[in-house]
Amino acid sequence: MVFQQTCASCHAQDGKGTAAMVAFSPKVDLTQSPLIRAGNQQAIARSIAQGGGQMPAFAPRMSADQIAALASWCLRFAENS
Repeated sequence: MVFQQTCASCHAQDGKGTAAMVAFSPKVDLTQSPLIRAGNQQAIARSIAQGGGQMPAFAPRMSADQIAALASWCLRFAENS
């Protein structure tokens, strides 16, 4: 799964962020992310593609389909918050 391979090292398996990363930047907690909670899959995909802050842009490394699937996966964190 792409999330586990690409994102979990910062965002953790449960989306709440690793302790070290949350201490560095609370934004890594996807369960509290306004973007995730808004449920706009296109905006989430754009954030993944373009990156921002400490998060790198993934468009150079992932296909549009992979980014869309990852954005869809991230919506689960809003349901589990």
